Amino acid sequence: MIKNFRDSLSAKPTIRPYIKWAAQKGDLVKVITTNSAGQLEYNYGIIMGPVKTDQESMFPFVSVYVFDLAMVQNHYPHSLEIISS
Repeated sequence: MIKNFRDSLSAKPTIRPYIKWAAQKGDLVKVITTNSAGQLEYNYGIIMGPVKTDQESMFPFVSVYVFDLAMVQNHYPHSLEIISS
């Protein structure tokens, strides 16, 4: 049993295949956010630029023009649903 445990520690970890975020400039998206009361809010917008994946931000994000707010905001993948591309 100890031998198998040691073997499992020295084995290479299984790496999942790269997951690609399919967001592109010009896509119509649903933006999901929460308000100060913790309730979900749904708005619509258009992606204004390419997906930014630099090391400073650690996580990919895109700039989205949100129609109801009339402003550009940065959003992460968990807060967007692509409606049309």
